[in-house]
Order: sequence, then structure tokens, then C-alpha cells
Amino acid sequence: MSSDHVATRMSIISGLLLDIAYNVSRNVNNVALYEEGRVFLPKGGERPEEQEHLAGAITGQMLANDWHHEDRPVDFFQVKGIIERYLHNMGLAGKVTYVADQSRKEMHPGRTANIMLDGQLVGFLGQVHPSTAKAYKIPETYVFELNLEALIAAPKVDNEYHPISKYPSITRDIALLVDNDVTNEMVMDVINKRGGAFLKNVHLFDVYSGMHLPKGKKSLAYTLTYQDDHDTLTEDQVNAAFDKVTKALQDNLSAEIR
Repeated sequence: MSSDHVATRMSIISGLLLDIAYNVSRNVNNVALYEEGRVFLPKGGERPEEQEHLAGAITGQMLANDWHHEDRPVDFFQVKGIIERYLHNMGLAGKVTYVADQSRKEMHPGRTANIMLDGQLVGFLGQVHPSTAKAYKIPETYVFELNLEALIAAPKVDNEYHPISKYPSITRDIALLVDNDVTNEMVMDVINKRGGAFLKNVHLFDVYSGMHLPKGKKSLAYTLTYQDDHDTLTEDQVNAAFDKVTKALQDNLSAEIR
């Protein structure tokens, strides 16, 4: 189409980084862009494989400054949250996991993860490597890219309507001391498997490692929400379900309850 585009692209991200550089050079420092389009991946033959991808790039702050929000530059977990919500809205039936990846030279080795759907690679997210960012003349930037064709072709769950319960919920907080190699995903798996029929939500609200903790340990704190759609839960019902979760965490992950 032009002298600047004489080769087919293997990723959408490089173009988005050029767009961020264009904005930053004009003093637009909070930029969030996405693009859907075709990429062309070599397969050893004369014709490359064409795939439809979705990619995004974000730098600066996600939210504007105001009186009750401190400056908070975009980070890995904000971008991961965007992807999680997008994949949830797609209604995927399979299990989505995020696996640390250090093989992408253009990405930060400690802040990059592959996105897996039932063990199949469907994308990645992370921070652009500082040397790559320097080459593009952009500040700290986070990106993601998804194989849209693989996601569309994946099995989906049926949409179901669930009325909002008119009965009150009950919450329980739990703080765990676990080994550093115990992940949030491992804890969530145990809680959801042993949480019982009335467990509606599990929320990680605190992570701490450092002073006053044993070496090689970290603290994770969760809020568990219980609710019955058809009746009012009793304290005894919730306590019994919560005790099962506590015991499972101790038995399966050697967690210490704080």
C-alpha cells in the first residue's frame, strides 16, 4: 500500500507501539489503543498462515487524576484484568491460565505471561522490554495479543439467566501464610473445590511478603462470600463450609491460617 509497508506483519503490536510513540512525542502521555486485524505467520511453505488477531497497548495512567485517586501508572495486573473480563464475556467453556514466559526477547522477562486455553497457546501479555521501549522512544508500556480465530472457534458455555437472590450474603475473611511458589490460582482451585454449594465469590484482597514473615513465605488474604438463592443461610452452615475450606488449604498447600 505504501513504501512504509512492503512486508506482511507477524504481529499487530509493532504498529500500536508506533502509534504510542506518535502520541507521546506530542505530549499525550496516557494512551490506550487496540486493533483487530490479520497477521501472517511463516509455515515453511510459499504461503504464510493467516490469522485474525486482537491486540492492545497501554501506557501512562488508566484513570485521570482526581482528589481521591493517587497517580497509578498502568501495570501488569490491570492489563490482565482487561483480558480476563474480555475472555469471560466471550463465554469460553475451557480453562484459561496464565504461564510466565521469558522467551520473547522484545518483552520484559519478569513481567510477561502466555495465555493458555485448556493448555493451548492463544496469546500473551506483558511489559514491553525497556530496550524495545527505548528503541521506539516510548515510556513503560504494556501490551497483549490474542489469537481471535482460536478463541472464536473454542467451545462456549450456554448463557443462562440467574435471578438475583433476595436473601442476604455472609462473608468470611481468611489470611494464609504459604510458600512463595504457591500461586493464587492454586489457592483459588482449592477454595472453589471445597467451598460448597453456597460459595458465590472469592476475592483476593491482600498480598504481602517481606518484613516480619519467615524467609520463603508470603501472606495471601481472601474474602469468601456465601449466599443461598432460596433461603437465609445460618451461621452454622457457613461455619461448616468455611471449616472445610480451611482444612483443605492446610492439607493440600500446607497453609498456615493467620
